[in-house]
Amino acid sequence: MIAYDLRGKRKVYEGFYDTLKVLDSRSPLKAVQFVETDRDAASLFMDLSEGLEPEDRIVVMEIKDGADWFAYGISNERWLKAKLPQS
Repeated sequence: MIAYDLRGKRKVYEGFYDTLKVLDSRSPLKAVQFVETDRDAASLFMDLSEGLEPEDRIVVMEIKDGADWFAYGISNERWLKAKLPQS
């Protein structure tokens, strides 16, 4: 899971969004992306944080099988249920 708050003065974050496109991410909420990848959280963080400004925020988190989750009214819920079934 990747969550971000891009609040820098610069309005163009092409590299950040290009990296998300390559990852084939799914966005259930504004500024939250889910990706399925073999890469670890640290390498994703390094790629995504390049070019961010000091006032920007980002969290990259690995969600493993068996994680408990619930959602309401999100897009891509069917995709998420297929990737991480609820118990």
